[in-house]
Amino acid sequence: MIELTASDGSSFSAYRADPTETPKGAIVILQDIFGITPEIQKVTDAFAAKGYVAIAPSLFDRVKPGVSLAHDDSGQADGAAITKEISKDQAISDIQTAVDAVKSAGKVAVVGYCWGGDLAYTAGNKVSGIACVIGYDGTETVTDFREKRKVPTLLHFGEADPTLPLEQISQYVEGQKPVLLKNAGAYAQAKTEKKKKKSGGDDLGPPME
Repeated sequence: MIELTASDGSSFSAYRADPTETPKGAIVILQDIFGITPEIQKVTDAFAAKGYVAIAPSLFDRVKPGVSLAHDDSGQADGAAITKEISKDQAISDIQTAVDAVKSAGKVAVVGYCWGGDLAYTAGNKVSGIACVIGYDGTETVTDFREKRKVPTLLHFGEADPTLPLEQISQYVEGQKPVLLKNAGAYAQAKTEKKKKKSGGDDLGPPME
């Protein structure tokens, strides 16, 4: 673990793993509500093994340092309670500090899980120096998805997640047409449809292997 200091003077720890070779870039891993658990450390180590400088800031340290909760109902309740004591601005400040700590390695991606998935989505528009963000199971993201994205954003949701029914997800690959977002994706889609009308041909998409 290393120690970092946010712009407001608050200090927090972070689990960092470095590759053995020249870094391809850096990845900031944002924890779920269970803290910097062995599972989060394993994910961080895995990214380092792939050639990236990887860092997982302990975002609970502002309330309770060194949190690593069990993946059970009690741990979930305790983690959820801690998240309510941390403002989004505070979390974003700590994420910015983590990004700044590894940006010398090259382009920086942010990957978040659960609570961290929501923070990753927010960080894409609030944190400088990020190349892209990837979020997993961010339950609050579905209510805040229409803000124009500043960096490429990829979100993942579980098809059978009881806490986030599939019908609440704003866009997914199967069963629903893409929603019209205020971003380049919608613009590109409109241009593609216009081109298709002009050509009169069928756009069958990329060839299947």
